[in-house]
Amino acid sequence: MLQSTSIRESVNTIARRMDREKDILFLFLTSHGSKKHELTLNQNGIELRDLEAKELGKLLKESGIRWKVVLVSACYAGGFIDPLKDEHTMVIAAARHDRTSFGCSDENDFTYFGKAFFQESLPGARSFGEAFRTARTLVAQWEAKDFNKVEGGKDDEQMHSEPQIHHPGLIEQYLDRWRAQLVTPRPGMAGPMSKSVSDEK
Repeated sequence: MLQSTSIRESVNTIARRMDREKDILFLFLTSHGSKKHELTLNQNGIELRDLEAKELGKLLKESGIRWKVVLVSACYAGGFIDPLKDEHTMVIAAARHDRTSFGCSDENDFTYFGKAFFQESLPGARSFGEAFRTARTLVAQWEAKDFNKVEGGKDDEQMHSEPQIHHPGLIEQYLDRWRAQLVTPRPGMAGPMSKSVSDEK
């Protein structure tokens, strides 16, 4: 209960500090996911109730934040799409609702999807959608290599995580307008996601 309450309070605190009608919330959640579409919130020595997809959807709706981009990196993350989606919300999931994701290890800073999206794709992308498509391709390639490394193994499409995205037209258009208003960064810091209006031609 404590951890779920903390997440709710964190979202509500952010909501109070932003323009809930105009600002965009980017929410990144990563943890172990279950077939019941719940995120594990347990900490070392502390057992906490898992966060259900429906509960997350409810608390986001109650926050009053209109424009949202939510990325869930977990096994079975696709099960979070339906409870979270609306015309003002983009939902990105690291795996299909019935598939596991890969690359989760204490030695890794990122899962496969986290690395593919944040480290390999987003810095050079013009949109979250473009970054997602690039990341999905990379993840499929990395997974195929893993499957082929298994003795006698071969690439099996039924084992791939198949990352998912829900990106309705309204949020895409709003994100396009947001990107067009970004100030051009200092020399050497520029990237496709940081274009000024004059660069959008």
